[in-house]
Formats: sequence, C-alpha cells, structure tokens
Amino acid sequence: MPTGAVPLTETPPPVVRPPSCPDPNVRITSPGVNQAVSGNVPIRGTATHDKFQYYKIEIGVGNDPQSWSVVGELHYNVVNNGLLETLNGGGYAPGRYTLRLVVVDQTGNYPPPCQVTIELKR
Repeated sequence: MPTGAVPLTETPPPVVRPPSCPDPNVRITSPGVNQAVSGNVPIRGTATHDKFQYYKIEIGVGNDPQSWSVVGELHYNVVNNGLLETLNGGGYAPGRYTLRLVVVDQTGNYPPPCQVTIELKR
C-alpha cells in the first residue's frame, strides 16, 4: 500500500432488527425495521391467539398508511416462528411501505397488530 493511502474497509451490513410488537403471539420477525427488500419477500413470524380464527398480512404506503390492502389471502392456521406470507415486491412501486400482521379471534376482535416499515427496491 502506498504511503499515506487509506486502507479500504468494508461497510458492515446494517443491523436488521424485528419490530417491537405489543403481543408476543402477533409478531413479525422478518423483514426487519427499515430493511431494504426486493423480489419475493418472505414474511416470517408468529400468528396465534387463544381463540384464533385467522390472520392476515396487510400492506400500506409510507410510514403511517391511511389505507391497507391484504397481501395474499386470509390464513386459517396458526404459525409459530414460521412463514406467514410471501410479498411479491415486484407488484409495487419502489418506496417505503408498512407491513402489518393482524390476528383475528372467533369473536371478530384482534389484539394490537404488529407493524414493520420496509423499503422496497427494484
């Protein structure tokens, strides 16, 4: 290395952390907060409840969506630390989106949803 040259250092990848969710039975573990994703994005976590009826993954534009769309279908089986849904990232314009997991019980009620904001890339 020439005198005075600064060695190249690799930038470590950003730390991906799951969102902080109020209910341990309604939890997205991946993708993480502000994670940049593209293509088919596996959404992993836990969706269960004492009187479980179904869960759904929803997506909205930006950090604080005013409206939500269901990703895929309603799911009628509990998931414990597994694949909840796969988001087809290519079906959306690049930008910031919020994903939310909603678990609905047999009375139609639901605990607070778990939300995570992501960055969709091409």
